[in-house]
Amino acid sequence: MIERLATRGLWALATALACASALLSGSAVSADEQPAEHAAAIAAATAQAAQWLGELDAHRYAETWEQLAPVLKQRFNDEEWVRDVGRPREALGRSLIREQKQVEFSSQVRGAPSGQYVTVVYLTEFANVALAVEKVVVQLDEDGRWRIAGYDINRAPAEPSGSDVPAKKAAPSSKK
Repeated sequence: MIERLATRGLWALATALACASALLSGSAVSADEQPAEHAAAIAAATAQAAQWLGELDAHRYAETWEQLAPVLKQRFNDEEWVRDVGRPREALGRSLIREQKQVEFSSQVRGAPSGQYVTVVYLTEFANVALAVEKVVVQLDEDGRWRIAGYDINRAPAEPSGSDVPAKKAAPSSKK
């Protein structure tokens, strides 16, 4: 199903968001190895990522644009974002289950200034797609707010191991 979503909008979205998320360099640190001083940053960034995904799930695409980091706002105006994100997301259907699988903190990003970046990876089941991997890159902006600097979604591996399958708990209900 995800492959069939390769419309002009998805390609534009995938190009911009994959570029942003690909900025992360090899200096990322896994969640188990996070220094204590990064704990507050990771907590704030993961909360922002979860809130932002909730906005996507609720089809509030204009609100998701407002929460983007400048790197993405430079690539999309708000109307382009709503159009190019809305159609592919609608085709996925409602999110049924979303489980956070990995979190990484990085202070160095290839092609970007030093800063604070957190990558959050989720395993998500949608109504029209069995399992997908969502990656959200969150950046601490100059104004002190965490903003979305990258979003990528791909089909999950064909046969995930039992520990990779999300627990059967409902995703937060979304109201329009």
